[in-house]
Amino acid sequence: MEEDSSQADDSQLPPLPRIVADILLSALVVIGGAGILVALAMPVLRQGKLIEAAREVCLERSTEASHWLERQDEAEEALRGEWDLAQARGDRLLGIDEEVPVRNLLEEISRGFGLEVVDLPFGTVRRGEAFDAVPGSLRVSGDRAELPMFLESFYDQDRLVRLVALDLETISYGSDHVNVTLRWEYPAPARRRRDLEDPVAKWSPPTLCAASSLSSVAGWNRGKWQRMDRAASELRSLAPRLEKLATVDAERRALERERQSLERWQGSSNAEARAVMRKLPVLLGRLAVSAVGRAGLRPGPAGTLLLVDDD
Repeated sequence: MEEDSSQADDSQLPPLPRIVADILLSALVVIGGAGILVALAMPVLRQGKLIEAAREVCLERSTEASHWLERQDEAEEALRGEWDLAQARGDRLLGIDEEVPVRNLLEEISRGFGLEVVDLPFGTVRRGEAFDAVPGSLRVSGDRAELPMFLESFYDQDRLVRLVALDLETISYGSDHVNVTLRWEYPAPARRRRDLEDPVAKWSPPTLCAASSLSSVAGWNRGKWQRMDRAASELRSLAPRLEKLATVDAERRALERERQSLERWQGSSNAEARAVMRKLPVLLGRLAVSAVGRAGLRPGPAGTLLLVDDD
């Protein structure tokens, strides 16, 4: 009986006061409303964070680009130095429209040693990285005793040369009269292939900074957008100076490659001239005993010269 009485008392608990129920209902409404507002505001908040991040990127890139631009004077001075060196080495190259004076020079050298010029053609320009190469070929006929002095004068010309082949042929067995075919290459100025790096692309504003993005910016974020746009405009204003410095650097690198390449060519040409003069007595001896009356020199590996004949 006592247990039944206790259960009856529990089932008859009084309801919550009305004010408490109203408070709970209001709290649920507020929480639900806040959740809806947060859900609606999240895209705007995310957009604001992206705009702030883009502004920070613009400021960082402006700082980096400004530091890079501090070497403008140094880069221009280096370029002027390379240009001075390039002007000084101009007579070592076969310039445009210089074939006629070169022909005249080679004909004069040949006649000076009593050699008759049979043919003197120039070939098609072969494109290179630092320099182009112009092939030349000279066929002369005369006394073999004049060959050492002739070749020495050939290598003494201002323009650099690189041997392709030297071929001798006797007119008749036991005769001192020989036909000489000399083939070589001249270095010529090349259209410089500048490895131009684009600093404007490297330090450009993020795509979010484009004016076309403004239409999608929420009114709440317009102030942030304006601050970002100012930072982006400052970064864009550096573009002309960045392009100028990049061009200066590319031009200097191209001239530097030319200088280094020409120094190597100069060293090879000097070594080759000495090697030819050393090999020439052996070449003439080989010619004297050749069954077909022919012998020649060809460049070999590691700067060597190889003796060849048609026996």
